[in-house]
Amino acid sequence: NALGLSKAWADWKSKQIKLEKPGDGIVLMTDGISDDLNWGELERFFNKLFREFEGRGPMKSKRWIKAELDNWPTPNHSDDKTIAMIWIGNK
Repeated sequence: NALGLSKAWADWKSKQIKLEKPGDGIVLMTDGISDDLNWGELERFFNKLFREFEGRGPMKSKRWIKAELDNWPTPNHSDDKTIAMIWIGNK
């Protein structure tokens, strides 16, 4: 369900997980991103994001992801694109 469309708690699920070792992470995204992803390639997509952010500081990471979202490769796709990531790095 899209955020804001449903007001019933029964429409939502939650799960508690532990991020314990380097590489563990969570990625949350709007349907403007998830609708364009091949679900069989999700792990590859996540790993690419983690690798890109691992090698950059916060400001460079922000510029990189903004450029990626502004230049989204799906032609004529104008839906909003929001992504949030939390992960344990290697450092």
